[in-house]
Amino acid sequence: MHPDTICGKFINCGPFTTCDSSFICHRKPPLYATPLSIFAFILIPPIIGIGLFGGLGGGVVKRPILEWMLNYDSAWSGNATDALIFASAILNVIISLFQTHPESPERPMINWEVSLIYGLAIPISFNIGSSISNFLPILVQIVIQCLFYFIVGPIFFLMGMGEKELEVQKEQNAELLQASQLMTVEQAKEFQHLEVEQTALYRRFYDESCVKFPILINIIVIGNYAITEVLMLMRASPNSIIFPNTVEECGQWNLWFLVIMLCLNVVVVLSTFFIFRKNELLKDQCKFQPRERYFTPASRFFKLYFAGFAAGFTGGFIGVAAGIILVLTMIDFGLIARVAVASANYCYALIGLTLFSTLISQTSALGVSDELFFGGLALIGVVAFTVPGYQILTKYNIGWVICFFDFGLILLNIAANIGFGAELAHNFGYNYLEKITNTCELPTS
Repeated sequence: MHPDTICGKFINCGPFTTCDSSFICHRKPPLYATPLSIFAFILIPPIIGIGLFGGLGGGVVKRPILEWMLNYDSAWSGNATDALIFASAILNVIISLFQTHPESPERPMINWEVSLIYGLAIPISFNIGSSISNFLPILVQIVIQCLFYFIVGPIFFLMGMGEKELEVQKEQNAELLQASQLMTVEQAKEFQHLEVEQTALYRRFYDESCVKFPILINIIVIGNYAITEVLMLMRASPNSIIFPNTVEECGQWNLWFLVIMLCLNVVVVLSTFFIFRKNELLKDQCKFQPRERYFTPASRFFKLYFAGFAAGFTGGFIGVAAGIILVLTMIDFGLIARVAVASANYCYALIGLTLFSTLISQTSALGVSDELFFGGLALIGVVAFTVPGYQILTKYNIGWVICFFDFGLILLNIAANIGFGAELAHNFGYNYLEKITNTCELPTS
């Protein structure tokens, strides 16, 4: 499993590894071809492609495929997962930009205001979570992941039933469907009895809501990400190419960078809140989409922000589940399933960018060709499974199926976590599960 693991009569190396004369485990090359590895690589694209339906990324294959079936250690599986997440997330966002809202075709698929709020929280929370996770032993990580899956699994199942019932109600009740659709300026003027100034305001917000790629929102989100990531890469890490400090040297240095990141994030968040809160107060004056308020009252804005913070922190802390929390909370805040998934994928792309920047700034366990291979598997998954899947969901109006996809992948990961832990204990002994694998590292999946 690990190239520095001692093996012998009572300790096995696991599949794809050999025990040499010095009783040290050595793994065969990452892409070593066997019937089992070929079968595992064939499984990755459909799992990635289907997982993206529910806002899940490459993390869903880390335990069941990369670590359990292929016997990669945490460094190998982490780098491979980073490549999978980055490639699938970026391509999926590009595809979402060309899709339209299922109920209001003139609007984009991504809810940009919700994505903005989540996007302010995710970069810093993901970095904090991943930094803390580096001090946890493998057993604790497995237990936390399983507990999380046991909690959210039934929630996804029940949410899927609720979304299915809501779709049926919208088909049977035209008023319920119209309430979530965007009225044109002429319809609003007629049914809401708007005055001249109100009509002008309504027209302005109508035009803004139909923009496929709002420049200001993306400048804020990407700018916030860039600032956070630059500060994160300036932190010290034993594997960092930029600041290759030892573990003893990086504690206090990294703490100050964390304080700076938090302070800057507070400034950006509060500035964004006051700017967009003013816009929502104007929306109230012209009665524009009264059900879509994310900055007023203030409590709603901070609920959204902390939901994004929880998603990023959980994704960094336990290595998976960011997409699950994103989709769950966005649906809970009133977004329909397909819009929630598209918005979650946009936010998840920020995590992909974070992992990619870490991948290129540190010494990688995988070679460039191996990383390109896994990135290619992700692209195949998106093109061959995600795109046709979106078309089917839209054509038959069955967005609620997304929740059941996620539920199935959650069951798969529960089984994989238990099996992975049992296999490690069998191969290397129970004490191995209590080892802390990394300290003072930059984020990885």
